[in-house]
Amino acid sequence: QHKFQVWDKRYGKMYSEGICIYGDGTYDVRRTADDGNHIETAESESGDLVLREYTGLRDKEGHEVYDGDLPGGIWEEHRVQWCHKCHGWSLGLVEVEGHCGQCDGDYMWLDFVDDVNEGKTTIIGNIHEQPSLIP
Repeated sequence: QHKFQVWDKRYGKMYSEGICIYGDGTYDVRRTADDGNHIETAESESGDLVLREYTGLRDKEGHEVYDGDLPGGIWEEHRVQWCHKCHGWSLGLVEVEGHCGQCDGDYMWLDFVDDVNEGKTTIIGNIHEQPSLIP
């Protein structure tokens, strides 16, 4: 199942609903006020939005794991990401933009998935809402 979230850089808000993804790769989101009322529709072309895809994993607290999430514990120096070069989920070093462990020959993603499935890992934030967690 493909699930997405959208980070709205302009308003500093994460959306899990009201997202529409089109065949050409563009997307939009219905911006809402805190009371849930529709304000406006924002389009991906604006540069204000970041699409985050669900990995299919849930951490030990039951939270869904998305692209850009920051795991804690032994994985705290990494971030969850989709790599367009190797066409798969991977862990990248947080402090190195675009770094992919799998492209470097390190398949720690499989160990990470095992830890998540065994209830050993918690997501402590994401690169958008908690940038202070990035070294």
